[in-house]
Amino acid sequence: MKVPTVSDATTSLAEAERLATRVRSTSSPGFAAWLGGVAVASIFYLTGLGVAGDDELGIVVLSCVLGASLLALSVGFLPGARIATRGFGLRWGLTLGTWGLVFGAVLGFGIPFFSGELWFWIPGAIASAAPLAIGAVWEARA
Repeated sequence: MKVPTVSDATTSLAEAERLATRVRSTSSPGFAAWLGGVAVASIFYLTGLGVAGDDELGIVVLSCVLGASLLALSVGFLPGARIATRGFGLRWGLTLGTWGLVFGAVLGFGIPFFSGELWFWIPGAIASAAPLAIGAVWEARA
């Protein structure tokens, strides 16, 4: 086995730094942008549900717009973000899990009990977007 020289070590360190820089530049923008886009779509959807009230057509249209937005965000941002930084799975899971719980709670309480009450839906929309916004910042700094 060959003993590495100072030159070999310097070359290896430079290569490791180059790869680390590539991972940071490739992964975070796509994932962070997706999280930010879903945060905006979540605010739009939940606020729209407050405005729509009991209007079934309005709720269906808003739901279709949300679905199309999620599809467009996923097709636009996720395929280019193939490399994940260390700890990505934990950050991603906590972010989406928390968002799902808050989003589901707002829908679960809002639809049957607070239909058309903007005083409930606007704070609910902000609370739903908060985990996604925090996750986007968290991912951008990773």
